[in-house]
Amino acid sequence: MKKESILIFFILLILPLIFFGDTTDKSLPPAPKDIEKLFDNYCRELVKLVPEYASRLGINKNMGYEVETDQLNDESEEKVKKWYALKGKYRQWLNTYDRNKLTPSQRRAANILIYALDLDLETEKFQNHFYIINHMTGFHNQLTTLMSQYHTIENLNHANAYITRLGNYKKKFLQISNRLEFKEKTGFLPPAHIIKIVYNEMSNFIDTPAAKNVLYASFRKKLERLDIDMKLKEKLCRQVKEKIETVVYPAYRTVIEQLKGLKKKASSDAGAWKLPGGDEYYKFCLRFHTGTSMTPEQIHKKGRKEVRRIQKEIRKRLAKSGFIVNLPFRQLVSYFWQAEASKDRYQLYYPNTHQGRMQALQDFKKHLNEITLKIPQFFSISPQAKLIIKPVPQYKEHTMITHYVPLSLDKKGGGILYINLSQPPFKPAMKTLAVHEGIPGHHFQMSIERESPGTRMFRNFLYFASYTEGWALYVEKLAMDSGWFEDLYSQMGYLNSQLLKAVRVVLDTGIHYRRWSRTRALSYMRENVGWESTHEIDRYIVWPGQACAYKIGELKILELRERAKKKLKDKFDIREFHTVVLEHGSVPLPILETFVNDYIAEKQTAQFYN
Repeated sequence: MKKESILIFFILLILPLIFFGDTTDKSLPPAPKDIEKLFDNYCRELVKLVPEYASRLGINKNMGYEVETDQLNDESEEKVKKWYALKGKYRQWLNTYDRNKLTPSQRRAANILIYALDLDLETEKFQNHFYIINHMTGFHNQLTTLMSQYHTIENLNHANAYITRLGNYKKKFLQISNRLEFKEKTGFLPPAHIIKIVYNEMSNFIDTPAAKNVLYASFRKKLERLDIDMKLKEKLCRQVKEKIETVVYPAYRTVIEQLKGLKKKASSDAGAWKLPGGDEYYKFCLRFHTGTSMTPEQIHKKGRKEVRRIQKEIRKRLAKSGFIVNLPFRQLVSYFWQAEASKDRYQLYYPNTHQGRMQALQDFKKHLNEITLKIPQFFSISPQAKLIIKPVPQYKEHTMITHYVPLSLDKKGGGILYINLSQPPFKPAMKTLAVHEGIPGHHFQMSIERESPGTRMFRNFLYFASYTEGWALYVEKLAMDSGWFEDLYSQMGYLNSQLLKAVRVVLDTGIHYRRWSRTRALSYMRENVGWESTHEIDRYIVWPGQACAYKIGELKILELRERAKKKLKDKFDIREFHTVVLEHGSVPLPILETFVNDYIAEKQTAQFYN
C-alpha cells in the first residue's frame, strides 16, 4: 500500500459514517445509484478484460456473464491502458457514495475494493518491473495450466472454443515478444539464470510430439465425457493437433529464439534493486504482499528474530529427547535426521516407487480425516466443499510445489490439494502440510469465502497474501499448541515449516533490499534451515515480497488473538474469534484488525449491559 492509500483507508475506518467525498473526474459518467450495481458492474467489466482469469475462477455464461471462453488475455499496451482506466473509474466512483446510506456490509465491501483499487493503481508506475519471463507464474506455464486444467469442455461449443484459443497463441506470443523487446531496451530483465530456466522449459515443451503434448492429451481426455459422434471427436482432435503444430509450437519458437539472445544480455544480479527504481518497487512489493507499512529493514530484523526464536525451540525439544545440541544449527539438524533414519529409514521416507507415492496420497487423506474430527472444538463454521487430493501433473513437477487450488465458482473444479510426487513427501512434514494447505488452512478458509452467499463476485478477483498465507501459518501453530502433532517427528515437521517461513523473510529482504547474491542466499538457507533449495531461492527472486507474507500475516493474527484474550478475559471464545477472522473472507490486515476491534467492543458492551 502507498502511504496515501493507508491514510485514506484508516480515515474511512475511524470515521465510518462520513461521506466519501466527491473528488471524481467530472468527465466521467455518473456512478450507478445503487452501490451493489457498482460492485456487479465492476466484475462484469473485469471479466471482459481478462477472459483467462474468468476461466480460472469458473465464471461462465450460465452465471449471466459475457465470458469470451475462446479468447486469451490481450497483452497489448492499449489493453493495459484500458485496465488502469477501468480501475481509476471505479475508484473515483466510490468517492461519490454517502456512507450514511450504505449498509454495514456495503461499507465493508467498499473499503475492501478501495484498498485493492489503490494498490492496483499504484502498480501502474511499476508495470514494467514485473517479470513476465519467470518459472513460477510465467505466461507459458499460466497458459498451459489454463488450457489443460481450467478450460472446461462440456459441449461442442466449448471444444471449438478450445481450438480457437489455441489459434490465438500467435497473437499472444507476439505481444509478449514486443513487451520483452521493450524490457530489454529499458533494463527490466530478470536474472540470466531465470531466463535460462524458462528457455529450457519452453524448449522441452515443444520437443514433445504434438500428439503427446499436454494440450492435446488433456483435450482428448475431456472429449471422452462428451456424447458426440466418434468421427467428430477424432476430427476435433486432429484440429487440436494441427493447431499445436502450426500455431502453438511456432509461437513458442519465436520467443525461445528471443530468450536465447536475452540470456547473454541479462545480468546475474538477483534482487529487484538492480531494476530502474528498484528500491521503491521493492518497498511497494512489501506493502502489497504484507499489508503493512513496515520498512524492508524492520521486516528483515523481524525475520531474523523469528529465526533465532524457532531455532532455540528446536534445540530445546531435541535436548529433551536426549540429543546433544551444542552444535552449529545446520549440523544439529543433519545429525538428528541422519540418526533417526539410521534406525529405520521408512519412519521418515516413502519408497521412491509408484506404490510409495500412492501410499503418501492415502496418508495425506488419513491425516486430514483425523484433523477434521478436531475441528468442532475450535471452529463453529466450516465449509461444505470436500477436499480432493491429487498429484501435481507431471509437466509441472519440476516447477510447482505442493499447493492448493480453491473451489471454482461453477463448483466444477478446484477444492484440490495437489501433492508434488516427483519425490515422495517427507513423512514428518505431512501433518503440518495437511493443516496448512487443507484443513483448517487454505481449503477451509477459501471454501468458506466461496460458499458464503454474502460474498460479492468481485471479491473472487482479489488476493491478500498476508491474510491467506498468514491464516495458513496461524493454524499450523494452533495445531501445534493444541496437541495435534503428538510425536517428536511431527513436532519437528511443524518447527521446520515455521523456521522456513521465518528464513524466507530474511532471504526475501536479503536478496531485494540488502543486495545478497543468489549464492549468499543459498548459504544462509543452508546454515539456518539445514538444507538449501535453488527452487526456493529462485521463487523469492522472481516474486519480490511474497515470501514475507506468511510470517507477517501469522504474527498479526496472533497479535489480534492476544488482544482479544486480554480485553475479554474469561469471556474470550476461540471459536468466536475464528469466526470473526473467517466470516468476511480474505481481507487486508488493516481491515481485519477493524473487524477484531469491533468484535471486542461489541462483546465488551454486551458484558457491560449484562
